[in-house]
Amino acid sequence: MESKRLGIVLVLALGLLSASLVDGLLEVTAADLTSPSETTPTGIMADSPISPTTPVKLIFIHHSCGGNWLADTTEHDMAGGLGQALMENNYFVSATNYGWGPDSIGNNTNVPDWPRWFTDTMMAAVYAETGQNICAEEMCFGNWTRMADPNPTAENEVVMFKSCFPNSDIYGNPDDPPSDTPNDEFTVANFKAVYNTLLTYFAAHQDKLFIVITAPPLSEVGYVANGADPPAADRAANARAFNNWLVNDWLEGYAHNNVAVFDFYNVLTSNGSAGRVDDTGLNTEPNDYAARPDGNHHYWDGSAIVHPQTINNNFAAYP
Repeated sequence: MESKRLGIVLVLALGLLSASLVDGLLEVTAADLTSPSETTPTGIMADSPISPTTPVKLIFIHHSCGGNWLADTTEHDMAGGLGQALMENNYFVSATNYGWGPDSIGNNTNVPDWPRWFTDTMMAAVYAETGQNICAEEMCFGNWTRMADPNPTAENEVVMFKSCFPNSDIYGNPDDPPSDTPNDEFTVANFKAVYNTLLTYFAAHQDKLFIVITAPPLSEVGYVANGADPPAADRAANARAFNNWLVNDWLEGYAHNNVAVFDFYNVLTSNGSAGRVDDTGLNTEPNDYAARPDGNHHYWDGSAIVHPQTINNNFAAYP
């Protein structure tokens, strides 16, 4: 499971070449992907960026940002190509969307909603889902190319789940400890409590791999539109602190290897250095993304996953 856990994060980490926030919809372009060498959990294995030799079924719980990220790049100018890239690395990718599932739970993907999802009843539907669910509530985010279902009776083995950018508007203080029990508040303390609660379910389902995708950042304008007290910079700093906690601290006491975090938030808080913007069509400095000379990232450097932050910015770096 360690190999699978590493590999699916590599698919995401190596796949992020560019991003744009346009009218609140996220685009992320995927390329040069790698993925795991094992398709069935068999305990702790050596880290490997090699693609699986047989298809692995994966489902992504998301809203608009995730839908645009999955869509083939030929679909529209906000599409990211992640779905096709995953297919090319032997993943059969399905998804939920607004209105999906029992009690239309697909409408509810805020952080405080996750305990409702991770129950045996709800997750039975998630594991069985094989549709793309591209359109919902009169919104379509774009098709992605898929292989034929490799095993129609098999369950999804990998569950990726992501809250959307409003979940970066977090109150409280950066170092607040987890609350004793989760509630509906958008606070550092409550968000930590929610994710701590989820570990009980994850530990009981070690045959699955759970990938947290951190919520994308808000623009400074987006924070201001939601209110001025506390200041936008303070709430954005809370988002940074919470996501750093997820990446660095949340799993410290977790005894198993079936959970991982990809810091989508960090990646989208920079676009190169403060004084320039990358052109992903070029490979020369300052556009040599593969070398990542600066910026905020979460990627595989050839020997390990690294999580640098060289740009001091907690807001979305894309207009």
